Amino acid sequence: MRFFSYDRLALVNVAAFVEVGGWDTLIPFYITDCDMHARLEMAEFEIKDANPGYVFDVASSLDDLVVLYRKKGGVDASFKDPNVEEVKDVKKSEEGMDVLLLLEGKTNEATDARPSKWEDDEIASERFEQLERTLDAMGHSKGAASGGRNTWQARQTGGQGEPFYRDSAGFEKGIWMTIEHGKRVFAEKWGHRDCDIRAIGLRPEDAWRVEPDWE
Repeated sequence: MRFFSYDRLALVNVAAFVEVGGWDTLIPFYITDCDMHARLEMAEFEIKDANPGYVFDVASSLDDLVVLYRKKGGVDASFKDPNVEEVKDVKKSEEGMDVLLLLEGKTNEATDARPSKWEDDEIASERFEQLERTLDAMGHSKGAASGGRNTWQARQTGGQGEPFYRDSAGFEKGIWMTIEHGKRVFAEKWGHRDCDIRAIGLRPEDAWRVEPDWE
């Protein structure tokens, strides 16, 4: 495997996955990646980090996606910080600036301020750096959510009456129940609760045969 941003974006050798038995579907959601990656390394397959460019893990949207086209003129990159939206009384920071400004969240009130002629922006321009700062702030916003980095899942409201509609609050609750179940299965499988199962010397044949190392 090649991790471009851990496994948010990764290059996968399917044959290697098949050789070690594929994903363990008894371990649902997040910790199943620990199981998969450890078994690849136990089989002496290589997992390395590589840099493909910019990868941002965000939980909100840019106000206007036109900024991704990297053209001169028009609107600045901006977003509405959902953490601030949920707090009616925005507290001031020590510097006296509100959280929105600290997070580059300057909102574009109108998105029709686009140039009449499209012209490519220069490489590494101030406009690009402002876009990068905004996307980085969006990533920080996800990690700073009071309920944890994945509370964005419960914010996806609406869609009643549409095919495959799911109640957002119920979906969020079910997701976390599934995650906790996956952690328990992983722990029982390896007798260990953390991801470092290869580092502590476990091998594939140890699965489901190890006494728990916790009390």
